[in-house]
Amino acid sequence: MLVGLALVGAVGSARAQLSPGPLSNAHRDLDSPLRCNSCHVFGAGQPVFVCTKCHEEIGSRLAAGQGYHGRVVKPAEQERDCAACHREHVGRDFQLVHWPKGEAAFDHAETGFELTGKHGAVQCRTCHSLDYVDLDALRETKVQDPDRSFLGLPTDCAICHADPHRGQVGSDCRRCHVTEGFDDISKFDHQQTAFPLTGRHAAMECQGCHKEIDGFVPLNSFSSTSCRNCHQDPHAGAFQAACERCHSTSNWLPKSLSQNFDHGRTDFPLLGKHVGLSCAECHAGARFKDPVPHTQCLDCHQGDNPHGEQFAGRADGGECGICHTVDAFKPTTFTREMHQQTAYPLDGKHAAVDCDSCHEPLGRGTVYKISASDCRDCHEDAHNGDFAGEPHLNQCDTCHTVQGFRPSTFPLSKHRQSRFELTGVHLAVACIACHQRDASDGSPARLSFRADELDCPVCHEDPHAGQFTDKWAKSPTEKCGLCHDVSTWASPRQFDHSRTAFPLEDAHRAVLCRDCHRSQDGSPSVHGVVFKDAPQQCAGCHEDVHAGQFDLREPRQACSMCHTNKDWHPTQFDHRLYSAFPLDGAHQNVPCRLCHSKKQTLDAMEATLYRGTPRRCEACHQELP
Repeated sequence: MLVGLALVGAVGSARAQLSPGPLSNAHRDLDSPLRCNSCHVFGAGQPVFVCTKCHEEIGSRLAAGQGYHGRVVKPAEQERDCAACHREHVGRDFQLVHWPKGEAAFDHAETGFELTGKHGAVQCRTCHSLDYVDLDALRETKVQDPDRSFLGLPTDCAICHADPHRGQVGSDCRRCHVTEGFDDISKFDHQQTAFPLTGRHAAMECQGCHKEIDGFVPLNSFSSTSCRNCHQDPHAGAFQAACERCHSTSNWLPKSLSQNFDHGRTDFPLLGKHVGLSCAECHAGARFKDPVPHTQCLDCHQGDNPHGEQFAGRADGGECGICHTVDAFKPTTFTREMHQQTAYPLDGKHAAVDCDSCHEPLGRGTVYKISASDCRDCHEDAHNGDFAGEPHLNQCDTCHTVQGFRPSTFPLSKHRQSRFELTGVHLAVACIACHQRDASDGSPARLSFRADELDCPVCHEDPHAGQFTDKWAKSPTEKCGLCHDVSTWASPRQFDHSRTAFPLEDAHRAVLCRDCHRSQDGSPSVHGVVFKDAPQQCAGCHEDVHAGQFDLREPRQACSMCHTNKDWHPTQFDHRLYSAFPLDGAHQNVPCRLCHSKKQTLDAMEATLYRGTPRRCEACHQELP
C-alpha cells in the first residue's frame, strides 16, 4: 500500500515537472507522463514531434506536397511547424486549430483551390459538409466529429453543382464556364465541335439554334449539319441540290448565280453598292421573272428615304441621283455651285461654312429645307440688343456684310444721325475706344453701342479730381466745356475767371494759368493741379521781398498798401496813415529810395530796410557848412 502511494506520488511529481499543462480533449488519452513519447522524441537536442505517426492522412499530403498542409508546412521545420497552428497543453477545452488571421480571412488559395468569382462569397461550411466530402478520405482522419473536418472535399464542379446539361458535354464544366457566372461561356470554342461557326453563323446567339424544351436545352440534338435543320426552303422544293451549292454562310446571295449570271446584260447593271445586294433584296420570294421597277431610286428606296418629303416639291420629285451615287450615300455630290440655285445662295463667308453648321447632322432627322433667312436665325446678337429698336430693328446688314463681320460698314457720316455727332478730335478716335465697356460681373469686356449717358466723364477720366462742382453747369459735359472743347484738350479755351471769387485784373490777366494753378507734387502733369483751392493772397504766389518787415496776417491787404495789380512799383503808400513818420513839406517830394537805401540781411535774404529807418534829421541830413 505504501509502495503504491509512493509510486503514485512519484508519477504525480514527474507529471508536474514534465507536462506544461493538460492536453486537449482530442488527445486526452495521451495525457500521461508515461505516454509523452507518443508525440515527442527525447534526446534530439531540440523539440522533435511525431505528429504524422498518428495523422497519416496529413503525412501523405506532406510527402506529396498536396493540399493546404503540403503547401504551407516548411520542409526544413518538418513536424515542428505543426505547432504553429495546432497548440497543445492548453487545457481540455482549447481548440487545436489556430487560424493565424482568423477563419474569415483565411487565404483559400493556399489549399490549391483559389476561391474566384462567386466562390469568394460562399460560406466555408456550405462546401465543407458531409454532403460533399469523400467519405473514404474522411475515414483516414482521427477527427472525432467528421462534420468539422476540412479534408476530403473534391474539386470537381459536379460535386456541388447539378449538371444542367445532363451529361451531354462531360463533367469538366471549366471548359465553357467561369466562376464569375454560369452564363459567361466565352471560353467555349464552337470551332472545336463538329459544326464550326462560319459566316453569319458566327454572330448567332446560342439560343438561336439550341432552343430550350421543357426546361432543358439539348446541345447534341442535330443528327446532321444540313441547313434544313434550321432554315426553311425559300424555293419550296424547287431545287433538290444541297443549299451549299448556291449559298454560303457568309451571304445568302447565290454564289453560283453571282459568278455565272451577268446582270449587266439586263437594263439595270449592278454597280456600286448594288453589287453586294442579295437577289432577294429586289426579287422578292426569289421570283426572278417578275418585273422590278427601277427607273428611279425611289422605286426601291421610297420607304427608306432618309429625307422624308423635304424635296418632294422639286421638279424631279426629289430624285436621289441629284445628290447621291450608287457608290455610296456619302459623301453627297451636291456642290456649292448647286447651292447657288437655291433660295439661299452662299456668298462671302457663307461659302466656306461646313454644311453641318447650318444643317445639323441628325441622321434621318437632318433638316435641309430650313426656314432661316435672317442673320439672327443663325448668329447670336453680338450687340446684346443695342440695335433692337428703331431705326435698325436688329438688321445686321445696316453695318455688316457676308464678306466679313469686320470691318463695319457704318461710316462716320451715319454717326451724325446718332445722338452723338463726332466732331473735332473725336473724328480720329477708334470706335472701340468708346464702344467697349467692362462688364459689371467681371466677365470679359464687350462692345456697347447704345449709351444711356453721353457726358464727357463716361469716357474721360476727371483729371481735376472732382474740384469742379455743378455750380456753373447743369451737366458734366457743360462743365468740361467751360474750359475745353472737342478740338483739343491741351489748349483750353479762355476761361471766364470773373465768375470765380478771384477775378483776373490788370497784370494778372497776362499770367499763365499754371503760374497760379500748380501741381501738388510739382510735376508738369495736369493730374493733381489745384484749381478750386488755389491761393488768393499775394503771398500764395509772390515771394515776400521785404523779408517779413510787414504784418502779413492779412497779406493781400498789406501788399495793397504799396502795390497794385497794374504795377509792382509803389504808387499809393500813405506815409501819414500807415507810418509813424508823416511826410510833410519838402519830404513829400523825396523819392522813397533816398531814405530807404540801406539793405540788410533779414531771414537769410538781403532786403531793403523799411521798418527801423532813422527818423532824426541828422541821420539823413549832414550839417551845413
